[in-house]
Amino acid sequence: MDRLIEKRVNKELTNFKYILNKKDKSNGKFTLEFDFSNNNKQYNIKLSLDNYPFNPPSNLFINNKRILYSSFSFPNSLINNYILKYKKYPSQITILCEYNWNHTLTILDIVNEYFNFINDLKNIKYELEVNKIMLKIKLPDEIIVELLSFLF
Repeated sequence: MDRLIEKRVNKELTNFKYILNKKDKSNGKFTLEFDFSNNNKQYNIKLSLDNYPFNPPSNLFINNKRILYSSFSFPNSLINNYILKYKKYPSQITILCEYNWNHTLTILDIVNEYFNFINDLKNIKYELEVNKIMLKIKLPDEIIVELLSFLF
């Protein structure tokens, strides 16, 4: 199994410098660490790999902050609005959920999913702020529609 994990990580992260450490020789758990760039920002990614690729990685850390798709990692109001918009809890739809995982998914799929989720939350926050402003400012509907066409 160790060799399978090493080969798989090497194949997935050929363009990245990474560190793959065996955490515990008795149970075969690995930790993976690599740097990732997104929108000209650098991120340090850490994951635990236990029976990878047949089980999803666990303990996702980005810049030393543990990521959970819940209000433990993100503001409760954004998570609640996410649920209202998408009709599902983020923790239910993430590929890190063992029910959504399949062995064809990759570590980069997990990282990209995280950044897509962050963009969804930013858009939700933006929509909430725009709605607050629109409620405070009494404008004709035609002007509001025109303004929104530039924003969305």
